[in-house]
Amino acid sequence: MDLPGVKVLVSQNLVLVVIYWHYTVPPVAWSERIAVSVFGAALVLGMILSTIPLACAVRIPAIIANFANGHTGPLSPITFVLNFGGLLARVFTTLTQVNDV
Repeated sequence: MDLPGVKVLVSQNLVLVVIYWHYTVPPVAWSERIAVSVFGAALVLGMILSTIPLACAVRIPAIIANFANGHTGPLSPITFVLNFGGLLARVFTTLTQVNDV
């Protein structure tokens, strides 16, 4: 998903961080700069990769309720499979078609 303005905001924030690093007295050590950069990249990657496990985890209360009731009621296994397939398709198309890392 490519939201309008996200690239601009990320670019502005990166410029602000670089300016902060440049003008801070005493200067920020290169090891700290690298550590913050790696942490930021890992955070973004973690947010991207966590979509599938989170989508499955939000279903756990419904699974527990269905097990306690002994039936699914209005829910259907096909609904879960189709939702999961849609989620996989969304992640796949985002990773393959969006040129914004």
